[in-house]
Amino acid sequence: MTSESVSDLLDSLAYLREQVEAVKRQMDTAIKDLIPTDIQGQIEDVKAELEPEISAIEAKAKIVEDRVRELTVEIGATVKGATLQAVFVSASRKVDMKKFDGYVAAHPEAVQLVETGKPSVQIRKV
Repeated sequence: MTSESVSDLLDSLAYLREQVEAVKRQMDTAIKDLIPTDIQGQIEDVKAELEPEISAIEAKAKIVEDRVRELTVEIGATVKGATLQAVFVSASRKVDMKKFDGYVAAHPEAVQLVETGKPSVQIRKV
């Protein structure tokens, strides 16, 4: 498979994702059209009334989450709560491969220390 083929598949994937979003927008519009204008106004009033409370709770949750992260790093282990867990992931180690390749040239036995993992792919918007 060539990069052009993958590029074509990415374009197809992007098109399919756009179709999903278009149908969701169409569905939202159809549902909104079923709601009488006076009810839509009441819905907006309820949202406006409760939004500050939601924002305040989210701010508190952010403070608690930051503290959980900080303490979990100090503990150095995964911590489980009743419904959530803070999964500790130790820091990754990195090697300057350019320098290491130079070292391997002088010490060929060091090649056995290298393990190459499997590549992964993340699909992101351009």
